[in-house]
Amino acid sequence: ACFDYQPGQAVFVGRKNERAYPYSLASPPEEAYRTGCLEILSRVEHPDRDLIGSSAFLEVSGPVGQFTLPRELHPRERLVFIAGGTGIAPVRSMLRRVVTSTDCGVEVLYSARAPDEFPYESELQSMALSGRIRLWQTVTREPGTSWMGARGRIDETALQPFAVDP
Repeated sequence: ACFDYQPGQAVFVGRKNERAYPYSLASPPEEAYRTGCLEILSRVEHPDRDLIGSSAFLEVSGPVGQFTLPRELHPRERLVFIAGGTGIAPVRSMLRRVVTSTDCGVEVLYSARAPDEFPYESELQSMALSGRIRLWQTVTREPGTSWMGARGRIDETALQPFAVDP
């Protein structure tokens, strides 16, 4: 069963009687209602947080968080999303809502440590190729010779093209 939430919010997930951890919801609520599933993006760094492959039932509570889309978006409004690594999960939830229900101009600046660490990259590339978003990607660690895109952290220089004069 699904529950109401806003794109960008998170839930707490854990095994019964064990510690629950926050996970951003990676798809908007209309998709969760349609599929009957809540999609989260997990990057397991601690063995006690490994929920994948567990045969135990998981408890989900929430939603939590205020990092959400405004309730009303104005036509042709410009939206700029900035994400790093798995931080793309709440942004993806918002993007999927925006590109299917508004005429907003959408730009995404997305950073990861290495070229193979961009969750949802093919989906974002597809959105960019279809003209639904403008996508800029950068990697922060030495990516080897195969990466031809931008390098470095998202800093003031990287943000400059997105600035709007007041």
